[in-house]
Amino acid sequence: MAAKQIIYSTEAIQELQDAYVYYEDRKAGLGVKFLRAFDDEVQSIANHPESRQIVKDDLRKGVIRKFGYVLIYEYIKKVDSIYIFAIIHASRNTEYY
Repeated sequence: MAAKQIIYSTEAIQELQDAYVYYEDRKAGLGVKFLRAFDDEVQSIANHPESRQIVKDDLRKGVIRKFGYVLIYEYIKKVDSIYIFAIIHASRNTEYY
């Protein structure tokens, strides 16, 4: 069963928009493909929120392999919600993992 709610931090929303623009600027339609791959990963996480690798404390990492991006999220089991903190390219150094 999918999680009831998926919540995005302000930073995650901005990172998603930036990635879309980056790919769309490279090639028309590539940004849309990125968003589809992102949505597929979020739906997979929603269906199996505890299946991803724990990277720090309660934070987990989902991967958009085709584009080299990771989603850093926390599954809050008590309220069956997923909070996405960050959407970042895997090559970036980050305090999340």
